[in-house]
Amino acid sequence: MIVVFAAAAACGKQAGAPAGSATSSGGRGNACQLLDKEDMERLHGAGVAMLHNIEAEDRTTCEVYDAATNQAFFYLEVVWRGGRDTAQAGGAATGIAAGVLGDRSVNLEPLTGASAGAKAADKAYYSDVTPSWVLKGDVLLRFKMAGLTQDQRTQNFVPIARKALDRLP
Repeated sequence: MIVVFAAAAACGKQAGAPAGSATSSGGRGNACQLLDKEDMERLHGAGVAMLHNIEAEDRTTCEVYDAATNQAFFYLEVVWRGGRDTAQAGGAATGIAAGVLGDRSVNLEPLTGASAGAKAADKAYYSDVTPSWVLKGDVLLRFKMAGLTQDQRTQNFVPIARKALDRLP
Protein backbone atom coordinates (compact mmCIF):
# COMPACT_ATOMS: atom_id res chain seq x y z
CA MET A 1 0.00 0.00 0.00
CA ILE A 2 2.74 2.49 0.91
CA VAL A 3 4.57 1.87 -2.38
CA VAL A 4 1.44 2.66 -4.42
CA PHE A 5 0.81 5.90 -2.55
CA ALA A 6 4.46 6.94 -2.80
CA ALA A 7 4.50 6.18 -6.52
CA ALA A 8 1.27 8.10 -7.07
CA ALA A 9 2.64 11.06 -5.15
CA ALA A 10 5.80 10.94 -7.23
CA CYS A 11 3.94 11.01 -10.54
CA GLY A 12 5.20 13.99 -12.44
CA LYS A 13 8.47 14.06 -10.49
CA GLN A 14 10.52 11.57 -12.47
CA ALA A 15 14.20 11.67 -11.55
CA GLY A 16 16.31 13.28 -14.23
CA ALA A 17 13.44 15.24 -15.77
CA PRO A 18 13.27 19.00 -15.30
CA ALA A 19 10.09 20.30 -13.66
CA GLY A 20 7.33 20.45 -16.25
CA SER A 21 9.23 18.29 -18.74
CA ALA A 22 7.54 15.21 -20.19
CA THR A 23 10.79 13.41 -21.02
CA SER A 24 13.91 12.44 -19.16
CA SER A 25 17.41 12.74 -20.56
CA GLY A 26 17.25 9.05 -21.52
CA GLY A 27 14.33 9.62 -23.89
CA ARG A 28 11.75 7.80 -21.78
CA GLY A 29 9.09 10.17 -20.61
CA ASN A 30 6.45 10.47 -17.97
CA ALA A 31 3.01 9.84 -19.47
CA CYS A 32 1.29 11.51 -16.50
CA GLN A 33 2.87 14.85 -17.36
CA LEU A 34 0.93 14.85 -20.63
CA LEU A 35 -2.41 14.83 -18.78
CA ASP A 36 -4.02 17.59 -16.74
CA LYS A 37 -5.18 16.29 -13.35
CA GLU A 38 -7.95 18.91 -13.09
CA ASP A 39 -9.31 17.84 -16.50
CA MET A 40 -9.35 14.23 -15.32
CA GLU A 41 -11.20 15.22 -12.11
CA ARG A 42 -13.80 17.17 -14.09
CA LEU A 43 -14.26 14.25 -16.46
CA HIS A 44 -14.57 11.73 -13.62
CA GLY A 45 -16.61 13.94 -11.31
CA ALA A 46 -14.45 13.11 -8.28
CA GLY A 47 -10.89 13.29 -7.01
CA VAL A 48 -8.36 11.25 -8.96
CA ALA A 49 -4.84 9.97 -8.51
CA MET A 50 -2.38 9.35 -11.31
CA LEU A 51 0.23 6.59 -11.30
CA HIS A 52 3.16 6.63 -13.73
CA ASN A 53 4.17 3.12 -14.80
CA ILE A 54 7.35 2.35 -16.71
CA GLU A 55 6.42 -0.49 -19.06
CA ALA A 56 9.65 -0.70 -21.10
CA GLU A 57 12.66 1.39 -22.07
CA ASP A 58 10.58 3.40 -24.54
CA ARG A 59 7.03 2.93 -23.19
CA THR A 60 5.25 4.41 -20.17
CA THR A 61 1.65 4.49 -19.00
CA CYS A 62 -0.31 6.88 -16.83
CA GLU A 63 -3.06 5.12 -14.91
CA VAL A 64 -5.79 7.49 -13.75
CA TYR A 65 -8.01 6.18 -11.00
CA ASP A 66 -10.60 7.28 -8.47
CA ALA A 67 -8.74 8.52 -5.39
CA ALA A 68 -11.35 7.08 -3.00
CA THR A 69 -11.99 3.66 -4.57
CA ASN A 70 -8.69 3.04 -6.41
CA GLN A 71 -10.75 2.02 -9.46
CA ALA A 72 -8.90 2.88 -12.69
CA PHE A 73 -10.96 4.50 -15.44
CA PHE A 74 -8.45 5.98 -17.91
CA TYR A 75 -5.02 5.02 -19.24
CA LEU A 76 -2.62 6.96 -21.42
CA GLU A 77 0.09 4.75 -22.88
CA VAL A 78 2.98 6.55 -24.58
CA VAL A 79 5.43 4.91 -26.96
CA TRP A 80 8.29 7.43 -26.84
CA ARG A 81 10.36 5.80 -29.58
CA GLY A 82 9.05 3.48 -32.27
CA GLY A 83 5.52 4.86 -32.19
CA ARG A 84 5.30 5.14 -35.98
CA ASP A 85 5.98 1.40 -36.37
CA THR A 86 3.56 0.55 -33.56
CA ALA A 87 0.80 2.66 -35.16
CA GLN A 88 1.46 1.17 -38.59
CA ALA A 89 1.35 -2.39 -37.23
CA GLY A 90 -1.93 -1.69 -35.44
CA GLY A 91 -3.43 0.30 -38.32
CA ALA A 92 -4.96 -2.65 -40.14
CA ALA A 93 -6.55 -4.02 -36.97
CA THR A 94 -7.98 -0.65 -35.93
CA GLY A 95 -9.38 -0.07 -39.43
CA ILE A 96 -11.15 -3.42 -39.33
CA ALA A 97 -12.49 -2.73 -35.83
CA ALA A 98 -13.83 0.67 -36.92
CA GLY A 99 -15.66 -0.88 -39.86
CA VAL A 100 -17.12 -3.78 -37.89
CA LEU A 101 -18.00 -1.94 -34.69
CA GLY A 102 -19.50 1.16 -36.35
CA ASP A 103 -17.59 3.79 -34.33
CA ARG A 104 -19.08 7.25 -34.09
CA SER A 105 -17.56 9.92 -36.23
CA VAL A 106 -15.34 12.28 -34.25
CA ASN A 107 -13.86 15.33 -35.97
CA LEU A 108 -10.09 14.78 -35.79
CA GLU A 109 -9.23 17.98 -37.69
CA PRO A 110 -8.30 19.87 -34.49
CA LEU A 111 -5.60 17.22 -33.99
CA THR A 112 -4.31 16.75 -37.54
CA GLY A 113 -5.48 19.71 -39.62
CA ALA A 114 -4.19 23.18 -40.36
CA SER A 115 -5.90 24.63 -37.26
CA ALA A 116 -3.78 22.34 -35.06
CA GLY A 117 -0.67 24.42 -35.77
CA ALA A 118 2.90 23.32 -35.06
CA LYS A 119 1.86 20.64 -32.58
CA ALA A 120 -0.43 18.90 -35.07
CA ALA A 121 -0.50 15.12 -34.99
CA ASP A 122 0.70 13.30 -38.08
CA LYS A 123 -2.16 10.82 -37.74
CA ALA A 124 -5.07 10.26 -35.38
CA TYR A 125 -7.59 7.49 -34.84
CA TYR A 126 -10.73 7.47 -32.72
CA SER A 127 -12.75 4.45 -31.60
CA ASP A 128 -15.60 4.00 -29.15
CA VAL A 129 -14.36 0.51 -28.36
CA THR A 130 -10.66 0.01 -29.12
CA PRO A 131 -7.95 2.39 -27.88
CA SER A 132 -7.86 5.72 -29.69
CA TRP A 133 -4.49 7.22 -30.59
CA VAL A 134 -2.52 10.12 -32.01
CA LEU A 135 0.91 9.96 -33.62
CA LYS A 136 3.35 12.87 -33.61
CA GLY A 137 6.68 12.11 -35.23
CA ASP A 138 7.77 8.82 -33.67
CA VAL A 139 5.75 9.30 -30.46
CA LEU A 140 2.45 7.42 -30.16
CA LEU A 141 -0.16 8.40 -27.55
CA ARG A 142 -2.71 5.61 -26.99
CA PHE A 143 -5.84 6.48 -24.98
CA LYS A 144 -7.66 3.62 -23.24
CA MET A 145 -10.96 5.05 -22.02
CA ALA A 146 -13.08 2.00 -21.22
CA GLY A 147 -14.05 3.46 -17.83
CA LEU A 148 -15.83 6.40 -19.48
CA THR A 149 -19.27 6.53 -21.04
CA GLN A 150 -19.54 6.66 -24.82
CA ASP A 151 -20.54 10.34 -24.66
CA GLN A 152 -17.58 11.14 -22.39
CA ARG A 153 -15.22 9.44 -24.83
CA THR A 154 -16.57 11.18 -27.94
CA GLN A 155 -16.75 14.61 -26.31
CA ASN A 156 -13.38 14.52 -24.54
CA PHE A 157 -10.96 12.59 -26.75
CA VAL A 158 -10.00 15.54 -28.97
CA PRO A 159 -9.51 18.10 -26.15
CA ILE A 160 -7.51 15.67 -23.98
CA ALA A 161 -5.39 14.51 -26.92
CA ARG A 162 -4.87 18.12 -28.05
CA LYS A 163 -3.58 19.11 -24.61
CA ALA A 164 -1.31 16.03 -24.47
CA LEU A 165 0.14 16.92 -27.88
CA ASP A 166 0.78 20.46 -26.68
CA ARG A 167 2.74 19.07 -23.71
CA LEU A 168 5.03 16.90 -25.80
CA PRO A 169 8.61 18.22 -25.85
